[in-house]
Amino acid sequence: VGCTNFPNTAAKIASRTLLHAQVASVASVLHGIDIDEPGLELLRQAGHTAVFRIDAKRLAEPHPALLPAYDVVLLADVIEHVEDPGDVLLGARSRLRPGGELVLSTVNAFYFYGMLRVMLGAEVSHPEHVASYTQSNLRELFARTGFTVRELRGVYEPFEHRGPPVRALKRIESAILALFPGISAGILSVAVPDEAAA
Repeated sequence: VGCTNFPNTAAKIASRTLLHAQVASVASVLHGIDIDEPGLELLRQAGHTAVFRIDAKRLAEPHPALLPAYDVVLLADVIEHVEDPGDVLLGARSRLRPGGELVLSTVNAFYFYGMLRVMLGAEVSHPEHVASYTQSNLRELFARTGFTVRELRGVYEPFEHRGPPVRALKRIESAILALFPGISAGILSVAVPDEAAA
Protein backbone atom coordinates (compact mmCIF):
# COMPACT_ATOMS: atom_id res chain seq x y z
CA VAL A 1 0.00 0.00 0.00
CA GLY A 2 1.57 3.29 -1.11
CA CYS A 3 3.85 1.44 -3.55
CA THR A 4 5.03 4.41 -5.64
CA ASN A 5 6.61 6.65 -3.01
CA PHE A 6 5.53 9.47 -5.34
CA PRO A 7 6.90 12.10 -6.12
CA ASN A 8 10.19 10.28 -5.50
CA THR A 9 9.38 7.27 -7.70
CA ALA A 10 11.81 7.99 -10.56
CA ALA A 11 14.69 8.81 -8.20
CA LYS A 12 14.02 5.68 -6.12
CA ILE A 13 13.92 3.49 -9.24
CA ALA A 14 17.17 5.03 -10.53
CA SER A 15 18.97 4.57 -7.20
CA ARG A 16 17.52 1.05 -6.73
CA THR A 17 16.03 2.06 -3.37
CA LEU A 18 12.33 1.73 -4.23
CA LEU A 19 10.78 -0.46 -1.54
CA HIS A 20 8.30 -2.04 -3.97
CA ALA A 21 11.17 -3.30 -6.15
CA GLN A 22 13.01 -4.66 -3.11
CA VAL A 23 9.91 -6.55 -1.94
CA ALA A 24 9.38 -7.83 -5.50
CA SER A 25 12.80 -9.48 -5.38
CA VAL A 26 11.69 -11.77 -2.50
CA ALA A 27 7.90 -12.09 -2.84
CA SER A 28 6.25 -14.90 -4.77
CA VAL A 29 3.21 -12.67 -5.44
CA LEU A 30 3.18 -8.91 -5.03
CA HIS A 31 0.41 -6.42 -5.71
CA GLY A 32 0.97 -2.71 -5.21
CA ILE A 33 -1.66 -0.05 -4.73
CA ASP A 34 -1.42 3.73 -4.68
CA ILE A 35 -3.49 6.75 -5.66
CA ASP A 36 -0.70 8.48 -7.62
CA GLU A 37 -1.24 7.53 -11.27
CA PRO A 38 2.00 9.19 -12.49
CA GLY A 39 3.99 7.11 -10.00
CA LEU A 40 2.09 3.95 -10.97
CA GLU A 41 2.90 4.60 -14.62
CA LEU A 42 6.61 4.91 -13.76
CA LEU A 43 6.42 1.57 -11.94
CA ARG A 44 4.75 -0.05 -14.95
CA GLN A 45 7.47 1.33 -17.22
CA ALA A 46 10.03 -0.21 -14.86
CA GLY A 47 8.38 -3.63 -15.26
CA HIS A 48 6.07 -3.72 -12.23
CA THR A 49 2.76 -4.51 -13.92
CA ALA A 50 0.72 -5.67 -10.90
CA VAL A 51 0.19 -2.15 -9.56
CA PHE A 52 -3.24 -0.57 -9.31
CA ARG A 53 -4.87 2.77 -8.59
CA ILE A 54 -6.78 2.00 -5.39
CA ASP A 55 -7.29 4.29 -2.42
CA ALA A 56 -5.95 2.76 0.82
CA LYS A 57 -9.15 3.89 2.54
CA ARG A 58 -11.11 1.54 0.23
CA LEU A 59 -8.92 -1.53 0.66
CA ALA A 60 -11.73 -3.55 2.29
CA GLU A 61 -13.92 -3.17 -0.81
CA PRO A 62 -13.91 -5.89 -3.51
CA HIS A 63 -11.26 -5.32 -6.17
CA PRO A 64 -10.97 -7.83 -9.03
CA ALA A 65 -7.23 -7.15 -9.38
CA LEU A 66 -6.47 -8.09 -5.76
CA LEU A 67 -6.43 -11.40 -3.94
CA PRO A 68 -9.02 -11.86 -1.19
CA ALA A 69 -6.23 -12.35 1.36
CA TYR A 70 -2.47 -11.93 1.68
CA ASP A 71 0.28 -13.25 3.95
CA VAL A 72 1.53 -9.70 4.54
CA VAL A 73 0.05 -6.26 4.04
CA LEU A 74 2.75 -3.59 4.00
CA LEU A 75 1.75 -0.02 4.87
CA ALA A 76 4.99 1.83 4.27
CA ASP A 77 4.74 5.48 5.27
CA VAL A 78 1.03 5.74 4.48
CA ILE A 79 -0.93 6.47 7.66
CA GLU A 80 0.63 9.89 8.20
CA HIS A 81 -0.99 10.93 4.89
CA VAL A 82 -4.59 9.93 5.68
CA GLU A 83 -7.33 11.59 7.72
CA ASP A 84 -8.75 8.32 9.06
CA PRO A 85 -5.92 5.87 9.81
CA GLY A 86 -8.33 3.49 11.55
CA ASP A 87 -10.17 2.92 8.26
CA VAL A 88 -6.88 2.07 6.53
CA LEU A 89 -5.87 -0.39 9.26
CA LEU A 90 -9.30 -2.04 9.20
CA GLY A 91 -9.03 -2.36 5.41
CA ALA A 92 -5.59 -3.90 5.74
CA ARG A 93 -6.91 -6.28 8.40
CA SER A 94 -9.68 -7.42 6.04
CA ARG A 95 -7.03 -8.40 3.44
CA LEU A 96 -4.95 -10.61 5.76
CA ARG A 97 -5.22 -14.38 5.71
CA PRO A 98 -5.42 -16.13 9.11
CA GLY A 99 -1.96 -15.79 10.66
CA GLY A 100 -1.06 -12.95 8.28
CA GLU A 101 0.93 -9.91 9.38
CA LEU A 102 0.55 -6.18 8.95
CA VAL A 103 3.89 -4.42 8.60
CA LEU A 104 3.62 -0.67 9.10
CA SER A 105 6.18 2.10 9.04
CA THR A 106 5.61 5.76 9.77
CA VAL A 107 7.48 8.88 10.80
CA ASN A 108 8.19 9.38 14.48
CA ALA A 109 6.67 12.48 16.10
CA PHE A 110 9.61 12.48 18.55
CA TYR A 111 12.37 12.34 15.91
CA PHE A 112 15.43 14.00 17.42
CA TYR A 113 16.34 16.06 14.35
CA GLY A 114 12.75 17.21 13.90
CA MET A 115 12.47 18.31 17.54
CA LEU A 116 15.80 20.11 17.27
CA ARG A 117 14.61 21.99 14.19
CA VAL A 118 11.40 23.01 15.98
CA MET A 119 13.45 24.36 18.89
CA LEU A 120 15.44 26.39 16.36
CA GLY A 121 12.24 27.79 14.89
CA ALA A 122 11.87 25.77 11.67
CA GLU A 123 9.49 22.81 11.67
CA VAL A 124 10.46 19.93 9.39
CA SER A 125 7.47 18.07 8.00
CA HIS A 126 6.41 16.64 4.67
CA PRO A 127 3.79 18.99 3.19
CA GLU A 128 1.31 16.12 2.65
CA HIS A 129 1.46 14.74 6.21
CA VAL A 130 -1.63 15.28 8.37
CA ALA A 131 -0.44 13.37 11.46
CA SER A 132 2.63 12.20 13.35
CA TYR A 133 2.80 9.14 15.56
CA THR A 134 4.59 7.91 18.65
CA GLN A 135 5.14 4.32 19.68
CA SER A 136 2.49 4.56 22.41
CA ASN A 137 -0.27 6.02 20.24
CA LEU A 138 0.48 3.48 17.51
CA ARG A 139 -0.07 0.73 20.08
CA GLU A 140 -3.43 2.31 20.95
CA LEU A 141 -4.40 2.62 17.28
CA PHE A 142 -3.58 -1.05 16.72
CA ALA A 143 -5.60 -2.06 19.79
CA ARG A 144 -8.63 -0.05 18.62
CA THR A 145 -8.56 -1.69 15.19
CA GLY A 146 -8.24 -5.28 16.41
CA PHE A 147 -4.51 -5.89 16.18
CA THR A 148 -1.93 -7.22 18.61
CA VAL A 149 1.57 -5.77 18.24
CA ARG A 150 4.33 -8.33 17.79
CA GLU A 151 7.15 -5.86 17.24
CA LEU A 152 7.48 -2.11 17.51
CA ARG A 153 10.81 -0.32 17.24
CA GLY A 154 12.63 2.71 15.96
CA VAL A 155 14.06 2.72 12.44
CA TYR A 156 16.62 4.93 10.77
CA GLU A 157 16.80 6.57 7.39
CA PRO A 158 19.13 4.75 4.96
CA PHE A 159 22.14 6.83 4.05
CA GLU A 160 24.33 4.64 1.84
CA HIS A 161 23.34 6.58 -1.29
CA ARG A 162 24.33 9.96 0.18
CA GLY A 163 27.67 11.78 -0.15
CA PRO A 164 30.56 11.09 2.29
CA PRO A 165 29.93 14.06 4.66
CA VAL A 166 26.23 13.21 5.02
CA ARG A 167 27.03 9.51 5.48
CA ALA A 168 29.47 10.39 8.27
CA LEU A 169 26.91 12.59 10.03
CA LYS A 170 24.20 9.96 9.59
CA ARG A 171 26.45 7.31 11.16
CA ILE A 172 26.89 9.53 14.22
CA GLU A 173 23.16 10.18 14.34
CA SER A 174 22.38 6.46 14.03
CA ALA A 175 24.72 5.64 16.90
CA ILE A 176 22.95 8.18 19.14
CA LEU A 177 19.51 7.02 18.06
CA ALA A 178 20.42 3.37 18.64
CA LEU A 179 20.87 4.30 22.31
CA PHE A 180 17.58 6.23 22.36
CA PRO A 181 15.18 4.46 19.95
CA GLY A 182 12.26 6.63 21.04
CA ILE A 183 13.76 9.54 19.07
CA SER A 184 14.47 7.63 15.85
CA ALA A 185 13.40 8.98 12.46
CA GLY A 186 10.68 6.40 12.02
CA ILE A 187 8.73 3.62 13.68
CA LEU A 188 8.41 0.08 12.36
CA SER A 189 5.56 -2.12 13.59
CA VAL A 190 4.54 -5.71 12.97
CA ALA A 191 1.01 -6.56 14.11
CA VAL A 192 -1.42 -9.44 13.70
CA PRO A 193 -5.21 -9.54 13.92
CA ASP A 194 -6.27 -10.36 17.48
CA GLU A 195 -7.71 -13.77 16.64
CA ALA A 196 -4.33 -14.74 15.10
CA ALA A 197 -2.40 -13.57 18.15
CA ALA A 198 -3.94 -16.13 20.53
